[in-house]
Amino acid sequence: DVPPTPDVTEPPEEKPAEDDGRPMVLATKGGSGWKLPPLYLLEDHEANGEEHEANKQALDEVINVLLKKLRHFDISAEVVNVIIGASFSRIEMKLGDDIPISRVAAIKDDIALAVKRPTRLLLPIEGKDLIGVEVMNEKRETVYLKEFLRESPPQPEKDGVHTIDIGLGFDLGRQPHYAPLASLPHLLVGGSAGSGKSCYLRSMVMGLLFRYTPDEIQLMLIDFKRVEWHGFEGIPHVIGGKIVEEYDEAVEALDMLVEESDRRYRMYAKAKVRNIDEYNAICEPSMRQPKIICIIDEYADIIGSSYAKQYELDVMRLAQKSRASGIHLVVATQRPSVKVINGVIKANFSARIAFRVASWQDSMNILDATGGDKLLGDGDMLFAFNGKVERMQAPFISGAETDLVLQYLRGGDE
Repeated sequence: DVPPTPDVTEPPEEKPAEDDGRPMVLATKGGSGWKLPPLYLLEDHEANGEEHEANKQALDEVINVLLKKLRHFDISAEVVNVIIGASFSRIEMKLGDDIPISRVAAIKDDIALAVKRPTRLLLPIEGKDLIGVEVMNEKRETVYLKEFLRESPPQPEKDGVHTIDIGLGFDLGRQPHYAPLASLPHLLVGGSAGSGKSCYLRSMVMGLLFRYTPDEIQLMLIDFKRVEWHGFEGIPHVIGGKIVEEYDEAVEALDMLVEESDRRYRMYAKAKVRNIDEYNAICEPSMRQPKIICIIDEYADIIGSSYAKQYELDVMRLAQKSRASGIHLVVATQRPSVKVINGVIKANFSARIAFRVASWQDSMNILDATGGDKLLGDGDMLFAFNGKVERMQAPFISGAETDLVLQYLRGGDE
């Protein structure tokens, strides 16, 4: 018997689905009914009153030693203001007439030796006719994410749509600082191991989860270390509900974001608008496009592998053209060398955060300014944007608090 001839007729070619404006790559369940996690999920912490008083008393002695050292070098100065922060304090001083700042800069090592604490000089303080001496506190105060969120301003709106803000940290006056995501539009984070970099990224993401629904933001989390984001799997904010941990998956994920960016630009051109904010302002709520934040930790791990070329190309394309499409990058590395933070990265990442680094050269690579090597670690950071450098303290959230919030989000929409 002759076996029947198999049917080799090729199936008809499927026509691509028409672009109806809905997100193609996102894993949102859509619609209304999303509930933001309540603040009571986070622990209440006692005020740091005793630590603050101890820091205030110890700072009086530091001021006396500082003034004595300046007089030793015939530099007249008076203290006009003292600000006590969580991990460091700032002594603001006015120099005497005809005393050049260069004389203070020349004795910066003598000042550090005299006060017997890590110091950072501001010569001068931006926007003031004063110089600043920042010194480490006697006792460090921990600042928590719950306090940061409680003190945060209301979420700004434009044309009925929330403006997405990234949480940074507390300033010296213990005020929370945010940066509009659209104006950054990408963020470079550098710091050595143990400086608080990964802890900051976690608190930044948790702050977003407390303020925005999955219809407003979507997250792509790339974690080659496999330890930072594994608990975030399955929450509705994460694209596909999965953390990207392999090199080939990372390239595929970035390729997908490049395609999504191109798709959105075609859609905006059809609607005769220029960016995602203008599009979301004119379309129905169910058709609004969420902002996508891609967080890469650690960026340098894939450099040197066979995927490095395509990986860097995708990062470059997204950094250069995805701002208006609502796709933003947060790139973190503990190896801030010139090979890792190259010219393309520095040109397109105008917003940068430095935690404690090993040398002033690393600080220059991240911030284009020194000072990162003088930080104290544990969340002490410098934020540089538009030529201005501000020192802040990143808020802290524990692993137990994080797990509780993530558990709520996994079932919060049911």
